[in-house]
Amino acid sequence: MLKTIKKSSPLIDLSWIRHFVDDHNFSDENRELLIRFWNRVFRELLLVKEATDKVEFYDSDSDEVSADEVSRINRALTQIEFFQTVKDEYKEKVFQKLVDAKKEKMDYSQLMALQNEIENLTMTYYEESIYHCQPALMRLFINSDLPCAKDFLKGQFKVDKNSGDTSSRIKIIPHSKGNSSENSKDYMDLLTSEEKNMLSFFGPYTLEWLLIHVLSSLFRIQSSVRCASMIERIESLVRRNAHILSHKDGNPSTHTPVSTYCKKESNNSISYPFGTALIEFMVERGLIDLKVRDVLSVQGGNKPEIKKKKGYRYRSSALYVECKFDTSLLPMKLQLPMVCMPRDWSYDVSESQNSEYLNISSLSGGYLNDHLNDGNSLLSTGDISNFFLYFGKSKKNESHKKAQSLCTVMNKLQNQGFKINEGFLNFLKRNDDFLVRKGFLMPELRINFKEVIDKVRQLYLDEDRSFHTSVNFDAVMHVLSTNIQRARYERTVIETASAYVGYTFYLPAFLDFRGRIYRSGILHFHERDLARSLILFNNVNLSKYQNCDLRKVYDTYLTAGGFHRQSFTSNKDAYVYFNAQIDEISSMDEKSPMELSPSVRECKNIDEVYILYSLGAKNPFQYLMFLSGVLKINYYQYRRSSVEYLLSVPITQDASASAYQIIYIIFAVE
Repeated sequence: MLKTIKKSSPLIDLSWIRHFVDDHNFSDENRELLIRFWNRVFRELLLVKEATDKVEFYDSDSDEVSADEVSRINRALTQIEFFQTVKDEYKEKVFQKLVDAKKEKMDYSQLMALQNEIENLTMTYYEESIYHCQPALMRLFINSDLPCAKDFLKGQFKVDKNSGDTSSRIKIIPHSKGNSSENSKDYMDLLTSEEKNMLSFFGPYTLEWLLIHVLSSLFRIQSSVRCASMIERIESLVRRNAHILSHKDGNPSTHTPVSTYCKKESNNSISYPFGTALIEFMVERGLIDLKVRDVLSVQGGNKPEIKKKKGYRYRSSALYVECKFDTSLLPMKLQLPMVCMPRDWSYDVSESQNSEYLNISSLSGGYLNDHLNDGNSLLSTGDISNFFLYFGKSKKNESHKKAQSLCTVMNKLQNQGFKINEGFLNFLKRNDDFLVRKGFLMPELRINFKEVIDKVRQLYLDEDRSFHTSVNFDAVMHVLSTNIQRARYERTVIETASAYVGYTFYLPAFLDFRGRIYRSGILHFHERDLARSLILFNNVNLSKYQNCDLRKVYDTYLTAGGFHRQSFTSNKDAYVYFNAQIDEISSMDEKSPMELSPSVRECKNIDEVYILYSLGAKNPFQYLMFLSGVLKINYYQYRRSSVEYLLSVPITQDASASAYQIIYIIFAVE
């Protein structure tokens, strides 16, 4: 199938590139054009971990690769290091703490201490912690020759009407340049006097660390984010922390409540002054770029597409933010599962008496360090003034009963322990190459996105005009950024799961503005398919199930597995389908090779057979987990391992079914 120059040279299978455009809406013709283009790109970029030996590429799903092509690829090996990112030391430090701690048996107090350490590393944004862990990152944000963010905000602004597609951009004269010069003509104060007073609560570089926290939380998984989302996140975080610091050590705040901060006060005011100005601060420092999506930047010159809908014209483009530095330098700012029970949700009775209404924002709980980020609000929204949810008048007993009932339900839910499905995690690891080749996973793309863009742009320009006509540059970059984001997500989920193997972990419960219960982070059962497949219930009480009909439990398992393949009109149909799949796989040993399909004959082991049978499933990872998990089960005998596994697998349903499950739990609480 393939030619090689040296038998000793490592082979890199590029067949996975055929799945690079699977999730994008392209015609068959354009899809083939893009596959050819990305084959060329990745041969040029050479995204491999080891760059010392010569590497030969092949496509296991295509024709032979010529010796001349392999030789050309090998000559480009010197470019590898330019495109690779530095080692993600901060994330490894977080996970290594979890790995090292489980080498010895820990009591509950030690688990709480470990949880505090993890929260301090992943949820705080104190200057000292980031300075200590990432001095290289600090040097990017702090320049002694330029104003710090705090001084930058004290400057003046005016709207730049000649900024092209980003007409809402503002120009700012930093405070250090003085506001009496000729350059300050027509400029207005950026902040109100009250907002300037808020800055007095911050340290010299507190705002820089808040920006690092925002970038870490947004770019840990994604490669680009909407500018509007980042502005709102920065605005909320700055005001919230000013509010916290103003109350610190019993110092009452003289400011208006946080919930009113973002309201526009006059025609000369900016709705989100902190967020808007600090975006400009990072642009001036060369930390981020602002990009308009749906713009063909290589032809026609930066003109956004105008669409018509219902008689109105509007821009299909939107302003996005991309990091210009290596995002692997950013600290890991993810809300991880807890290795001890979450702090119970409760409310301060004395504090509630100071308000006319008992508000839902008065409740606190979840993560241990409630003093970190304005506590851990039960409500997910950053601006609670938009959703004034309350239990009633604070002086009425009925209001307090409602609050206590909600706390009871939330505490019941978040105190359920979980564990990592170690067997399936090991399955994914040992079959990583095959899963990548079949499109289940992206390869581990450890690349510097910003530097790769320039190379991709050059390769795009080298294509002929017909390719440019069929596929614009924005579509090419969207495919790249989406797949890099997907690769980061998948690898982070697998790394997180690996770190939590052996722990009983807990998922703090929160509410969204509609009152729906959810979890935060990337490893929980409200997440995507991959994360769901790696979670099991822990500490199943087997004594309750000694007299149960294990066959019925097993049948329920088969039925649930069938629904991960596709939708069925009845439980029976799902059960019959999944059971037939198991019987078909089990009978393969009795068949001759010619009776098997060509793809099955090429499988090296039963793992690869399970993977092939999971192709095209509605939830491929969960279906694969259910399918491979059958090997653990022997329902004819009462074996502890079989029963424990069956009872540990979550039966996940759609949103409506989940809502009914939650209602059942509410009424079942004693």
